[in-house]
Amino acid sequence: MSTYHTSKSVVDETAHLFLAEGLYRTDTTPDETEFIDVRAFPFDAVLRMVLEGEIVDSMTIVAVLLAARRRETPRG
Repeated sequence: MSTYHTSKSVVDETAHLFLAEGLYRTDTTPDETEFIDVRAFPFDAVLRMVLEGEIVDSMTIVAVLLAARRRETPRG
């Protein structure tokens, strides 16, 4: 969906955001240092969480807002 620089001067990091559709849950074995809690939410709930400040990391905010814009704009 987008590529952007996460900081304008402090770090040299580029984020690449992708939109995936048609995914399904599968079992995985995490690394011994990984502690990931995977939970599914309806998109409208996630958008509300971004707009109300419950989600605060920039990559998620940018991705959710771009996805919301794509939902509003017909593809053609």
